[in-house]
Amino acid sequence: MKKLKNIKKILILLLAIVTVFSISGVTSYAETKPFGGIDVDLDSSLQELDGPSDDFLNAFVSEEVALTTTSSNVRIYINNGTIYGTPEQGIKAIYESNIKLTHATNLTFDFGSQLERNLNEYTFVNKVPESINVPVPFYFEEGEKDPTGWIFEGSPKEGYTNTAVNVASLRTYFNSMDVLTKGYTFKSDSFLYTPQTGYTSSNGERRYTTNNAAWQFSVPMNVKYTVDIKPITAGGTPTIGGNNTPVNVPKISEVNKEFFRNGNINTYENDYTAPEGTTDQALLNYGDSYNVATNPIDESIVVMSTNVTVADPLTGEGNQATDIGTVSGQTSIEVAYGKNIVFTKVDEHDKPVADAEFTVYDNGNAIGSATSGSDGKVNLPTLRMPKVGENATYTMRETITPEGYVENDVVYTITIDDEGNATITGDGAENGKIVNLKPLSISKTSNPNSGEYVKKGQKIDYILTIENTFSKLRDIVVTDELPEGVVYDTSQPYRIYDKDNNLIATGSHWNESWTGQIAAATKINGDDGEDIYINGKLTIIIPTVVTKEYDPVNMEENIITNQANLKAKKITGNTEEYEDTQYTQEVTHYITPKVSYTMNKVRVTEPKEGLKGFVAGADEKIKYEVTFENTGDLDLNINLNDVFENANYFTFVGDSTANITLEKGKTKTVTFIATVNEGTPSNIDKGYLNTVTSEGTATYTDPESGNDVTIDKTTQKDLEQTSTANTPVIVVKDPTITKTSDPESGSTVAKGDKITYTLTIENPYDVEREIVVTDNLPDQVKADGKYMVNGVEQDQAWNGSYEGTIKANGKLVIEIPVVVIKAFDETNGEVNVIKNQASLKAKNVLTDEYGDDIPTEEVTHYITPKVSYTMNKVRVTEPKEGLKGFVAGAGEVIEYKVTFKNTGDLGLDINLNDVFENDDYFTFVEASEASIRLEKGETETVIFKATVNEGTPASDDKGYLNTVTSEGTATYTDPESGNDVTIDKTTQKDLEQTSTANTPVIVVKDPTITKTSDPESGSTVAKGDKITYTLTIENPYDVEREIVVTDNLPDQVKADGKYMVNGVEQDQAWNGSYEGTIEANGELVIEIPVVVVESFDETNSEVNVIGNQASLKAKDVLTDEYGEDTPTEEVTHYITPKVSYTMNKVRVTEPKDGLKGFYAGTGEVIDYKVTLVNTGDITLNIDLEDIFVDSEYFEFVGSNQTNVTIEPGESKEVIFQATINANTPVNADYENIVTSIASGSYVDAETGEVVLVDENNWPDGDTSARLEDNAFTPVIAPGVTPVDPEEPAKPEKPGVDTGDNSSIALFGSLAIVSGLGLILKRKKED
Repeated sequence: MKKLKNIKKILILLLAIVTVFSISGVTSYAETKPFGGIDVDLDSSLQELDGPSDDFLNAFVSEEVALTTTSSNVRIYINNGTIYGTPEQGIKAIYESNIKLTHATNLTFDFGSQLERNLNEYTFVNKVPESINVPVPFYFEEGEKDPTGWIFEGSPKEGYTNTAVNVASLRTYFNSMDVLTKGYTFKSDSFLYTPQTGYTSSNGERRYTTNNAAWQFSVPMNVKYTVDIKPITAGGTPTIGGNNTPVNVPKISEVNKEFFRNGNINTYENDYTAPEGTTDQALLNYGDSYNVATNPIDESIVVMSTNVTVADPLTGEGNQATDIGTVSGQTSIEVAYGKNIVFTKVDEHDKPVADAEFTVYDNGNAIGSATSGSDGKVNLPTLRMPKVGENATYTMRETITPEGYVENDVVYTITIDDEGNATITGDGAENGKIVNLKPLSISKTSNPNSGEYVKKGQKIDYILTIENTFSKLRDIVVTDELPEGVVYDTSQPYRIYDKDNNLIATGSHWNESWTGQIAAATKINGDDGEDIYINGKLTIIIPTVVTKEYDPVNMEENIITNQANLKAKKITGNTEEYEDTQYTQEVTHYITPKVSYTMNKVRVTEPKEGLKGFVAGADEKIKYEVTFENTGDLDLNINLNDVFENANYFTFVGDSTANITLEKGKTKTVTFIATVNEGTPSNIDKGYLNTVTSEGTATYTDPESGNDVTIDKTTQKDLEQTSTANTPVIVVKDPTITKTSDPESGSTVAKGDKITYTLTIENPYDVEREIVVTDNLPDQVKADGKYMVNGVEQDQAWNGSYEGTIKANGKLVIEIPVVVIKAFDETNGEVNVIKNQASLKAKNVLTDEYGDDIPTEEVTHYITPKVSYTMNKVRVTEPKEGLKGFVAGAGEVIEYKVTFKNTGDLGLDINLNDVFENDDYFTFVEASEASIRLEKGETETVIFKATVNEGTPASDDKGYLNTVTSEGTATYTDPESGNDVTIDKTTQKDLEQTSTANTPVIVVKDPTITKTSDPESGSTVAKGDKITYTLTIENPYDVEREIVVTDNLPDQVKADGKYMVNGVEQDQAWNGSYEGTIEANGELVIEIPVVVVESFDETNSEVNVIGNQASLKAKDVLTDEYGEDTPTEEVTHYITPKVSYTMNKVRVTEPKDGLKGFYAGTGEVIDYKVTLVNTGDITLNIDLEDIFVDSEYFEFVGSNQTNVTIEPGESKEVIFQATINANTPVNADYENIVTSIASGSYVDAETGEVVLVDENNWPDGDTSARLEDNAFTPVIAPGVTPVDPEEPAKPEKPGVDTGDNSSIALFGSLAIVSGLGLILKRKKED
């Protein structure tokens, strides 16, 4: 029994296990494989693999690593954690990149940036093991650039971002036997490294690489190599001397370290051969061959000599080889190297200097010389390099200095280290250049220039100019000892100026020398990019004065010679010493005798008292005196000539030239006399110049040549002199008089008219004159008030004369007002002519007596009758009260009155014409012209009438001008000729006159009305839709109008709330009309809201058209009566039908009492009712189809399809019947779906066309022609209650799948249980 229980437990456990495995899923993962002998996860932090093993490389590129690659050409970085350089300069920066590691065919790190860093030279030698057939792992440290450089993928410069190593290519290359028989030496030049790089792994983690360095190598490589071979023999281990002692061949790479250190062997081969059967006494043949580089890395290092010695490998002794080839014994190779040194000889401005010779000394012995070429290059003879760890030292001097430069006494030191680095030290040696300096320069000039003549008391400025071409400040001493014959001019200081002519120093006395400094030369950039040097400069000006007189006996005493010099301190060598003294050229002046005289000319005669000059043509004698004085050292002969600036204006009395001899220190006077000619213009201020010119001549002995020298104006300019005198001239003539009048002479006047006589007296000369003016008035006029002189009213009326003075160059204007006192006399023509004349006399300036009267021209006026009239025009008619003007086109008659009055002495005939400024705007009623006769003193009126035309624009505030023009004409007998004379506008301008009146015009027309709607006219509406009618009334005229607006709403709509006028809500709904006013230039907007109250009528299409029209009438502004109604355009809307229906389906038959479903296969008929309601405006045809989702379980009783016609608002029911088949499974929700599709048609109210409505053309977007509804039918089996579909399903147990797998598991479990049951039954029976 206990066993049975255990078996039960085991079975239950097995059943549980089977059940669990049958209902749960199992996940299998691939095992992690080691990667090249090292556990590597590519998604982990990047590994630091120092010297990766061969297994790692094999594994990395093999097909076995499926997760990484299937390619043999994998690009990956080889990383190490050490940056080769100085330990103090580790790279710590983190550079972010966009790398995301994935398992890709090509695994590549693209770093964000790389940097280039220069390193000290390192050499890494890979040691090849004794057995050359074994592959060797390589760990690459650095690449080499020289002589041809490694081949990179791109330039190894800063910013290069993809320096990757092709591992597969490297493996293939380094596995070749040819390569692995050699070692490799890598000589570093520059080093590329990559700082830390951030990347994102495939699981999304952010990681960082270590600092790493990588190089790209490609084959073939150009390398230098060494080979160390342990010898072998053909017959076994070699023995020497019979004792079988192994022979240890020295390694050449160790013996000749210096040879390899210098890196100057292109090829080196080492071969060992041992002939077969070598005996104990046989020596090993151990040979070398070599090739010394012809183009070493540093071209300045050359091979000077080589030495090969062969030593016995047993004794170590050797001797100088006689030939280079295969020799016996141990080989020792020595190579002596030399250094070629080149430097550049330049001047102070870094320009090359040629022809400078330099000599090199070794322990004081000259070993060679070299001279600079045109480019300044000096190629010294080849100098031997030292041994390892030592320096070689030489001395050098400049043995020949180029012309124009300061001698160079500097001793230079040349040092060469064991790596061939050479340096030159010494003053002026820097950056591979040695500087030669040009000396300071000094020059001397003078003012006056050297070679010119000077006299005692004359000033001489000595000018010293010093220039510095070097870029350093210089200490200098300038010396200038003044010669005998001149002394320092104490009246002014000596001055020192810089290169920009700025005064930098002065001194009160020159002490023979000056000590100071001169500025360095400066460099600027020229326009062409070339450097331009501006020398430092000093200018010293020493003022002196000549103290010697001319010595006619000793000529040498008349010569003054002067010279200056300059000393400058050295700037190389001993800087306290001075360079050689430099001297200027000599400056020379010659003392000559003073030859001079003075000359002065004066006018002795003065003009008559009271006059400003001599009167032209008056024959006055004018005397001029010229006085000479000899102020020089020699007698003079003087010629002189007197000249007027205009010879035509003057005449000399006697000669105008003269000649005199003037002894030293003497004085003489020469006299000239002249008169002023008639016609000479006046000249008071300056007068006319009278110039005397003199030319002096003297002779003396020249102090330089000893010859007689004549001095005249050609050699001494001041021996020609001029002196002037001023002669004022005046022109004196009698004043002039002219007479004018206002009105002008020849005019007609009438009794009572005023005349102003104007007398103008002019004195255009330079002398004030006394005058008498006479003007006796004629009988026809008399003085009319006080007269005026030069605009100043006098104390009385004109009495016939005026006595006074007129200023020089003056003007006198006398105005005499008179009035005509005689009327026109038709019987005596002489009385009608008024003649008048004035006269002038003046006192003579020399005799003081009055001359004769000088008359004016006669001034004449003619007395004529007065012809004149007045005219005035007014508009009589006024606009209607309340209006601002006359209405255009209204036919109003407007009267204009023109009034005339004859104010003259003769009867007048007057023609008049009335004109509007725009005759298209007005029409005259009757004539617009008239003629009248107007006798003396009469008054008469003329009337014009007009109307405003239709279309006349409204006027502005001034209105339209209406102008009447009149022309008067009269006839009388001329008083001068006795002929009849007609007076009109051509002879008397005021006989044509104009007068205007203003006519304001307004434009008054009825207001306009327009009607719109929202929605706009032509739109479709339906019952219940809202429409807003908008009536817009506009009055674009200047008069307010009374109006009536009518809008009778159509039957299909009714007012929907209060209407609005200009946005203001009214008190009521629209009642059909509006009565009110509209302002001048105003607008009235009436908004009428309505609602559609009629539905679409498919039997009467007229009802479906809503037409609406409004009208407007306005009251006439003149008659106060309303005009006709003006209709608007019609606004139309079209009622469209509503197309819609509803459909509802229910199962009518219910299961029998107590049952929750129907039994299958009983034949029971189940009713399903479908209810249709037409909720639209048109008749619809509806197709119905009822379908069971599980159609194999149900049979319809009758058809499952039908068609129904349903009118608007109608409701219909349709019954479908079905039975349940016998094989129907139990289910609570068998679905039964009915589908309806509606169609129909209607007549479009706007077009009259028939519109079809179906599933493809259904107008209502919110409903559909196709509708669906469903019902559910529960089915039960006898004794089984179906699950209520509304009862929630029980949740699945954890770990149990309710799908197909669960069924299998269930049946499997049942089978196992059944089997176990049988076993237990049999056990029980047993």
